[in-house]
Amino acid sequence: MKKKRMFWVLTSALLLAASAGLSLHAQNAQPYQGVVGRTLAESKEWWPKPVTPPAGAPNVVWILIDDAGFGASATFGGLIDTPTFDVLANNGLRYTNFHTSAICAPTRGALLTGRNSSSVHEAGFSHVSASAGFPGWDGRIPSTAGTIAEILRDNG
Repeated sequence: MKKKRMFWVLTSALLLAASAGLSLHAQNAQPYQGVVGRTLAESKEWWPKPVTPPAGAPNVVWILIDDAGFGASATFGGLIDTPTFDVLANNGLRYTNFHTSAICAPTRGALLTGRNSSSVHEAGFSHVSASAGFPGWDGRIPSTAGTIAEILRDNG
């Protein structure tokens, strides 16, 4: 039980360190600027420029705490002493207004995308055998709903 709790604490989650005022958004892919001919000799190769972070971009630490109440850690007024979380939270951002669901998939879908769970097809259980077959219930986040990992990657 102690190992499980340690794993839970170490691998857990809230966006604690980010920059105030940083505007991240999905970037459109660069249009292909090469030429695809019928042969290699008629073709011109092209690679998009690598994405680089904007000047002054912060490091982002995303910590996800699963199966814990909001007030469990001392950082948010709970009884579990979390000095490292306290330091991170005191030097970053604390998000304290988040909708959760009774099951994990909708909550995680919303956390990963920053959108309502139904709008990213995570209204219920994600596995297809439990899919209700209705809009918002198929358990597959569409590519149009970028996750935080994709948005951070695309912004360097």
